[in-house]
Amino acid sequence: MCRPLGENESARANFRSSIFYLAEAIAECWKCSDETKVYCILLNNDYQEREDRRGAWTDVKGSPVLLYDVEVISKTASQHIAEITGNRYRLDYSQTIEASYFMNHCESCGIRQGDYFLHDQMYGAFLPRSHEEVAAISLRAVEAELETYAAGSDRETASIVTDYFFHGVIPEWTAEDEEGRQTLSDCE
Repeated sequence: MCRPLGENESARANFRSSIFYLAEAIAECWKCSDETKVYCILLNNDYQEREDRRGAWTDVKGSPVLLYDVEVISKTASQHIAEITGNRYRLDYSQTIEASYFMNHCESCGIRQGDYFLHDQMYGAFLPRSHEEVAAISLRAVEAELETYAAGSDRETASIVTDYFFHGVIPEWTAEDEEGRQTLSDCE
């Protein structure tokens, strides 16, 4: 089960929202090579963020964000996430970064799927670089209070996903990489 925020942890939360989206994609397990569902939290156009514990909450509008390296999640949100993912997105320890965070687990072999390979590595499941990769991500609305401490993706990546999902906007893929996949020409 996901670990909810304790009172002291609530004070360090840096994102909160009354609704969030659970993004789902498919990735290849690094251990068994089977395809497995992977998840991450997406905050769309209406949430709050703060820079540090003592900072004031700032309303964010029109700037979606995909969350990764999620350290804690509020109780109600964590219960919804566990139910939707079959508890495959849960708190676990990463030997690589020597810390615990919410990570995906392979449906076939149960091994941890680190966020780096899903969010930071080129062609990670949540770093789409083609029409097919954007279309392969689905979003599910979760109407629950979310308070979390996490890192956020660059806003462009999250905007590509939300523009496609909510508005049917296909980004302009204007270049090709070394494998012949279409990519954004300006990915700053």
